[in-house]
Amino acid sequence: MPSNRTGSGRSTATGRSRTAAATSDETEPLNTSTATMPVFVLSPVYGVRFALPDNVMLEWSMSDAARLLVDAREFQRVATQWTYIVRNRRRWAYRQDTVDDQAKRARDLLQQLGLSNADRERLAFAGHVEVVIPWVNEETGWETRIFPWEYVLTAATRDLRKGTPLSVVRRLAPERAVVPVPSLPKVPRVLYVQSAAGRLSRTYDFTAEQSVVSANLQQEPGQMLVLDNPTLAEIEDAVRAHEPDIIHLAGFDAHQGLSLLQDPDAADVLDGYLLRNDGGAPEPVSASRLARSLTLGARKPALVALNLHNTAGRVAPLLLAEGAGAALGFQDTFDDALAELFIGSFYHALGFANGDLMLAFDLAWMDMRAQPRSVQGSGLVLWSRSPLLDDAVTTSTSARTHIADRLSEERAQVLNPATIEDLSKVVQVTVEPLGEANYSLLHNNRGLFTQFAIRKLKPGRMEQLQVNVELHVGSDTYPYRRSFTLSEQRVDLNDLVRVPLTSALSRSRHEAMHTSLFVEVLWGPAGETRELYRDTHRVTMLPADQWRDDDADRIWLPSFVLPRDPAIAQIIEHAQRYLMALRDDPTAGFDGYQSADPSSDDPSESVDLQVQAIWAAILYDFRLTYINPPPAYSDVSQRIRTPTEIIGTHSGTCLDLTLLLAACLEFVEIYPAVFLLTGHAFPGYWRSAEAHAAFVEVASAELGAGEPADEMEAHRASRTTGQREAWYLPKQSWPEMIQYVRDGTLVPLESVWLTTHSGFWDAVDAGLENLQPRREFDALLDVLVARGSGVTPLPIREGVS
Repeated sequence: MPSNRTGSGRSTATGRSRTAAATSDETEPLNTSTATMPVFVLSPVYGVRFALPDNVMLEWSMSDAARLLVDAREFQRVATQWTYIVRNRRRWAYRQDTVDDQAKRARDLLQQLGLSNADRERLAFAGHVEVVIPWVNEETGWETRIFPWEYVLTAATRDLRKGTPLSVVRRLAPERAVVPVPSLPKVPRVLYVQSAAGRLSRTYDFTAEQSVVSANLQQEPGQMLVLDNPTLAEIEDAVRAHEPDIIHLAGFDAHQGLSLLQDPDAADVLDGYLLRNDGGAPEPVSASRLARSLTLGARKPALVALNLHNTAGRVAPLLLAEGAGAALGFQDTFDDALAELFIGSFYHALGFANGDLMLAFDLAWMDMRAQPRSVQGSGLVLWSRSPLLDDAVTTSTSARTHIADRLSEERAQVLNPATIEDLSKVVQVTVEPLGEANYSLLHNNRGLFTQFAIRKLKPGRMEQLQVNVELHVGSDTYPYRRSFTLSEQRVDLNDLVRVPLTSALSRSRHEAMHTSLFVEVLWGPAGETRELYRDTHRVTMLPADQWRDDDADRIWLPSFVLPRDPAIAQIIEHAQRYLMALRDDPTAGFDGYQSADPSSDDPSESVDLQVQAIWAAILYDFRLTYINPPPAYSDVSQRIRTPTEIIGTHSGTCLDLTLLLAACLEFVEIYPAVFLLTGHAFPGYWRSAEAHAAFVEVASAELGAGEPADEMEAHRASRTTGQREAWYLPKQSWPEMIQYVRDGTLVPLESVWLTTHSGFWDAVDAGLENLQPRREFDALLDVLVARGSGVTPLPIREGVS
């Protein structure tokens, strides 16, 4: 990634359900031809199951049935679309209206599959759902394995459940039993594998996760074998020799790992695990190869826990097809802190549940739902080769309540630090401050740390924990103090520690400043306090006008769009006369999307004219020239000029001009976007509010999907590493982004054309050319979505240089 965005631009069902309600509504059923779609089996004993036998049967009770025939090809398209929708849920999940819209789409889909409203109600209150998916081979039925059942079923019943939990699990049903399903012994043998191949090992460490696994499974010496950054051959040797009951994989799946390594093939590789090869270089291991390697022992693992992104659709079911008893994986991306919390709770509950995976899954979910922040739980997937709901039936309600009560009693016990000789066996504190603190990051209420967590390795309550953090900037000190009780296994303090930003120095200084960050964690009452952590870290505070173009801070670019800068109103005032001329209307004004005419051949023409008027005002009245950015003395940072500076000096970089145009568009309520390429940036705008709404809802998720011919094609169509933030589309979203551009709903503008005195439509053509090389696309940032997510303009003073 080049350090600066300074580029000057390019030159040139008929579901035959027995209930009439299934086909009486307005929603059209999916096309029918072959019988490969799910059926719904209502169990009067425990819950609802979704089953996919070869001869599809729809059963409303154990003795009443009807056939449901649905086209497999059609469901491949549906599965690809919904996979993309769920992977991009951060784009729409921050707004309740879009969440409700997605829930309605999920309800419509279930209706298309033949589920009546009455049956949906029974499903909603079942408590548990088991999706049973047949296995023939890797190429057959892949659409049913990648489909996000967890999200669709919970979303489609949310209006009925009113907060009542619904647990969704999956069962793989081979045509014939591969091997007997292994069971978990009371004291399982564990193989723990952690992999950070290549240069990833310099940044990432999984020792803390290892401690969580060992402590919650209560492993004694010799029971748990740890492999640190092994090759696949070394893993195979360990599987043969150790014959583990549980295999736990930590590290990176192939997509995330290659993305972090900035490998250009990250978007095209299929699901797998990133390991090192014999030469020490990172190498992705495919799902099928990994599954064979983890199950080649005479004794198959009863459980494989995949604390890796993108492992639910291929890696987990392939493990079961090779003989593993169960697998826990993630549909796509998942918050690392929450994943660790779930894993720890799940392992700890297994001991109380006597190997009942369904019960352990439920108990771990209780801990997740107790968390104060929003949990994207649809990403958690538990697969099994045995009927989990049958197992749950054998554990009576009273037994389940008794086990839950025992866990609660255990957690209620107060730990006394004075009686603990070795604190490291009870609690771990991980502190990794940011090397450089960007003002935009702090302004948007983000933390000062890459990691700041307290992990409790023993059940019980830790009372009177004290956290003290002090950030020193010049003569100012920004303190944070907090005392609290820790009942959960982990608290992520990076979500809690915040410092005030009231100092004029922190907003107006011209250069980076080296300063210090003091961190202290204590435990116990006054006079008996035990020190858990104390250290002072060096931190660099960047100037307020400096933007870091790296994976962590690039997302804050919308904060540098400054519509309230005085120069923006000045530009719009000049643009007024150009708009009147273009519309041939002396009363014409900037009204955003209000003047759009739905009855016109081109309803968005009035929006184009407003943008064109702004372009003309900057081009003819302010006469800008191109200039390099001010020195930033950093490989990944760039100083950004304010609109007042750009107009005052009549010059700017591609990034300066991009943000200037975006601010003008936001000022007149036309929704701007920012395109980032390798070493270049330029703006764009949405031609209608409706187009932007469809973008937010991922309503056009079929973009790039069509009707996939095979799993690899579907993989490319639905692939995205998942949006880290609602407003930020990563490079894997290029197919969706380019489709909006080709459809004419999103218009790119080569802003540097302002400095070459080129016309508006020439700039549009150049913007289109910019987007053609897919490999150069880095990201698309949507300013309106960023504002809705709380990313506000920086309070940068005029004249900062």
